[in-house]
Amino acid sequence: MIYRLIGTNVDIIDTVFVGTTYLDTNADPTVRSEEYYVLALDQCGNTSFFLDPHKTILLESQADSCQQIVSMQWNPYQSWGGGIGAQVVWLSIDGGNYEAVDTLGPEAASYDFFVTEEGAEHCFYLEAIENGTGNTSNSSLTCVIPRVVTPMENLGMKNTTFLPNGPVRVDWIWNTQAEIMDASIWRAVGDPGNFNFLSTLPFSLPLNGAESFEDLSAPQDQGPVYYEIRTTDFCGAEVRSTLGATLFLEGETSGGAANQLRWGPGNWKTARYSNTSSTASSTGCLSSKLPSILPRPVTPTK
Repeated sequence: MIYRLIGTNVDIIDTVFVGTTYLDTNADPTVRSEEYYVLALDQCGNTSFFLDPHKTILLESQADSCQQIVSMQWNPYQSWGGGIGAQVVWLSIDGGNYEAVDTLGPEAASYDFFVTEEGAEHCFYLEAIENGTGNTSNSSLTCVIPRVVTPMENLGMKNTTFLPNGPVRVDWIWNTQAEIMDASIWRAVGDPGNFNFLSTLPFSLPLNGAESFEDLSAPQDQGPVYYEIRTTDFCGAEVRSTLGATLFLEGETSGGAANQLRWGPGNWKTARYSNTSSTASSTGCLSSKLPSILPRPVTPTK
């Protein structure tokens, strides 16, 4: 006689006279773990005792777009005499053949599968194997179509330069497939450890591979101007770009008709030039130490 827990009652659902298998077509193992008892009945009407029940394995799953995983939980099979020897996770993608993706120990009751194929249907089931006998029990089937939020990658400064009319043009590159909800540019004047918010950045998805921004308020006489792009994706993860910095040029008299120039950031470079030269090699903004020297083309001299 086959009994199943229905609600709070253990009810008989059928009697099997031949064989040792039974198919319960009225069960709902994808919604709950079904609990069964099997009792033997002799010709005199005597029955065996209600011993520990056997329960089906209910496998449930949820896709996490931010962690890029399918997370699964289940109730381990119980009441085997030898206990569980191993548990195997099986996967089919878009209706393909099922393949074993991992083998777990007997105590496992959860598993995270890392998604590599976004938008494809992933169907899983768990196979429990009894220790010593090789008897098996398969869980219910669970299927999900995971969506993955593509994080920002390869966010880097390409160039920062003063334009002839005064503003600084900032150029950067980023991952065109990144799914971001916010982008901004930050600026530090003279000190790269002291960034302040400058402006939000307009964008549309999918992103362009290269973008630019003009800073109309960049000071020219307070040292190098540093820039950083910051983005936040739909999972709330913030990514910061590599740093970009303008060249800062300053000069002072070094005696006679010669002037000494220094420019940076990084390893500051120096050069001497005559204030009568007009051959161009670089341009910049001189500091207020020499208000009489204009920011015109200069030629370094040996």
